[in-house]
Amino acid sequence: MINCTGCRIEGVKTIFCDPICPIRQCALEREYESCADCAELETCDKVAMIFENNADALKNLKGD
Repeated sequence: MINCTGCRIEGVKTIFCDPICPIRQCALEREYESCADCAELETCDKVAMIFENNADALKNLKGD
């Protein structure tokens, strides 16, 4: 398990974030700063587990 504070804020990350995190890889492939910029965010299978385990994650990504 990797302790990650997320792509959009300063905090805990590892040198492996870009090469192994499927969420980060997807954002980079689509040329997004983070998955928050994606129109498919609310229906994305890659981030679904995060939303299920953290009720505020979607709200935080959307900037609500």
